[in-house]
Amino acid sequence: MRHSTSIAIVSIFLITMTGCSSLGQIRFSAIGDTPYYGSESELERLSETFDLMSTHDIPFVVHVGDIFRSWTPCSSEFYKTRAAIFTKTPMPFLITIGDNEFNDCVDANKAQALFREIILGSPSTHHVITGTNSAFAPIRVTRQKNMIENATWSVNNVDFIMLTLPDLPGNYPLGTDRINKILNANLTFMLNGFDNAVRNNRHAIVLIMHSDPALCQVSGCDNFNKQLIEQVKEFKKPTLLINGSNHEREFVDGGYQTLSNWSRLRPGNEPEELWPEIIFSPTNNKFIIKWHAGPSATLDE
Repeated sequence: MRHSTSIAIVSIFLITMTGCSSLGQIRFSAIGDTPYYGSESELERLSETFDLMSTHDIPFVVHVGDIFRSWTPCSSEFYKTRAAIFTKTPMPFLITIGDNEFNDCVDANKAQALFREIILGSPSTHHVITGTNSAFAPIRVTRQKNMIENATWSVNNVDFIMLTLPDLPGNYPLGTDRINKILNANLTFMLNGFDNAVRNNRHAIVLIMHSDPALCQVSGCDNFNKQLIEQVKEFKKPTLLINGSNHEREFVDGGYQTLSNWSRLRPGNEPEELWPEIIFSPTNNKFIIKWHAGPSATLDE
């Protein structure tokens, strides 16, 4: 998939003279479903994309999972080649697990263990994530004890809640009981996250997960989705869902799940072509997406 430079520079801007420097504003980027094929050129372009983000002073990056193709042999070598890139980003890098490196693997338990050890670095429940460039502020993360992939952090009075939701249905080596344990852990972590946001009068919430929760169809999904929708509805303030799996870029500016305060971003799977800068300012009280050309953006013939 190629995009013209003219498309790449089409952006949604803050229509204000002070929006880019207003007090309490946050900026970050999101990517997903990459590096999908793992060729040397793809890995190189991804590293260049992170460097390009740093020139735009993007404070941190979130990844919504799927770090190689489905049905790829989930060997430690694949996790290590990805970790070699992720651990060298100039800014803090935070990632959730996708189905390709978890429940689509022949041995899902081993795959999850490799993800935790190699990609996450066997984190504790409280830890600090830094980039290689000290100019970028560290991110202080709190993780769920029994589901360490789930994480939460706060930046400028906006709370981030990262959950484990790979594509379901899909391959089922985990079994229904294990999947429901994951959904229950997600529910507990998500409810605590919304409670914390209300208690601390946060300006907004960002939800990060691999799959669109509306597509979750296994037992337990109905209750999880019902509770999630209710929490967003009761929160009333701006809420942004960032999810991957579907490789097409899309931004729903409010009205996701028919809720006016809920927006949804799918960043697509080729950040080296086009990557999003996500901006939130309490002055505007909404999330705005600005798309940037990546290092591989090309002109149409």
